[in-house]
Amino acid sequence: MAAALLTFALGAALFRGATDPPAPRHIGMIAAVLLGERPRVVAEAHIAKTDAALLAAITAARARSVSAYVRGRTGRPYRSGYRPCFWSAEIAAIFLKGPPGPALAVTTVAALAIADRELRWLRGLHPMAGTLLLVVAIAPWLVAIERATEGRFLGDALGHDLMMKLIGAQNRTARRRSPIC
Repeated sequence: MAAALLTFALGAALFRGATDPPAPRHIGMIAAVLLGERPRVVAEAHIAKTDAALLAAITAARARSVSAYVRGRTGRPYRSGYRPCFWSAEIAAIFLKGPPGPALAVTTVAALAIADRELRWLRGLHPMAGTLLLVVAIAPWLVAIERATEGRFLGDALGHDLMMKLIGAQNRTARRRSPIC
């Protein structure tokens, strides 16, 4: 539900100021309904997997970054809640599932940088201060999990799990090995 509501806010913010109908709120509503009615989203939410919470955290971060982008490109002032919301959502995504949240943030920024050939809008999120906050927030957790896994966590999470997901082979491999499938 949080991801659907955030998608509504994201769609409304992204298309605010558009001159053609439908109105931005209608675009946001359509996007939220399309997300919220997807069977996989509903199933993930009902079985209480971390993926549902991760979707909400990533959507919150994207909503704030898109709002910062739109405000930066249109010259409107930033709202004070954008920065803490964005960075809190990124921290939550890391705690929930590790690198996918920040990886998506970097990919989004890179795509916008290539498309627009400028990054001035990013200053509204205070990337240096936010990154420092993120490191301070996750450092104790990272040290603890590295100790608990005898130094294997980062290697497994980044080297195996994330890379396999990026190339799309992890789920197919898991299915082939399953005796049920």
